[in-house]
Amino acid sequence: MLYRSIVMLCVVTWSATGERHGLWRGDDYNIEAIDNWWDNYDKQMDNLNKELRQQTRTEIVGDQYWVYIEMPGFNTEDISVKSKKGLLVVRAARPLNDYQHVSALPDYVDEHGSWSYNHGLLTVVYPLERRPPTDASTSRLYL
Repeated sequence: MLYRSIVMLCVVTWSATGERHGLWRGDDYNIEAIDNWWDNYDKQMDNLNKELRQQTRTEIVGDQYWVYIEMPGFNTEDISVKSKKGLLVVRAARPLNDYQHVSALPDYVDEHGSWSYNHGLLTVVYPLERRPPTDASTSRLYL
């Protein structure tokens, strides 16, 4: 929304000065079309975020916290998995295909885990430092 406000402010400023900056043909700009473009952009970003959420899931199995991340098209040697207290960072790089995933880890998870990658699915397993509260939920941050 901030970007939309900045763009709209710039459009109003440019139109008020009467100068042509190459973004518009004469005075034939359409604020409604710009607003529609930003609405479409917002929807696309929302859909992308939903898809990313669907590619990651977590569960507690016994005394372990499991993280599953779908990331097809990589080899094990392409992948880097790092953890520190409260944070999981996954990076993978191949020509024309980079991937980065950052997730918050619950405070009851020990960051010293292990991982494996098979058939496009990255599995990261952490020991639990303590049992989670019964209403525990996992928060995620996508970059």
